Amino acid sequence: MLFQQLENGACGSARVYETTFATWLLACQFLLSRLVPAFLGTCEDIKESAVLMYSSLMAGPLQVEGEFALWRQQWINKEEASMVTTAAAAVERCSPIIMSNIRQLLLILSTLPVTTAEAERLFSKVERTVTAAGAHITEDRLEALVMINTHRRLTPD
Repeated sequence: MLFQQLENGACGSARVYETTFATWLLACQFLLSRLVPAFLGTCEDIKESAVLMYSSLMAGPLQVEGEFALWRQQWINKEEASMVTTAAAAVERCSPIIMSNIRQLLLILSTLPVTTAEAERLFSKVERTVTAAGAHITEDRLEALVMINTHRRLTPD
């Protein structure tokens, strides 16, 4: 539901895409962070992120639900749960055989960027390039100009 709302707003200018990406990233991080034992959430939190966004990496919604029930049971009423506060620490304690989908989601969470600064810089460069080049530029040329602008230090003098 949350991701569908974000997708519906993703149209128009680069600024809208930038804002939507930042919002999507925060929503994704929040929902997936509910897998970390110290912040354990509900199955609905996990289903929304897992099934809607990462379905191509998951075996199926029912299997994710079953694995989450096992994962939750493993941590419920355990003192150690409050000490596992990061996705990396949770990955170490997740069985790759029994809970492969939960482990995959924790790996995704541990590799998501903390900020959207890099994406925001890229969108700013696209806006500057489009403004400077005008409206009569092909997509291939725009992509090439943005790549040159982004990797300026790698281009020959």
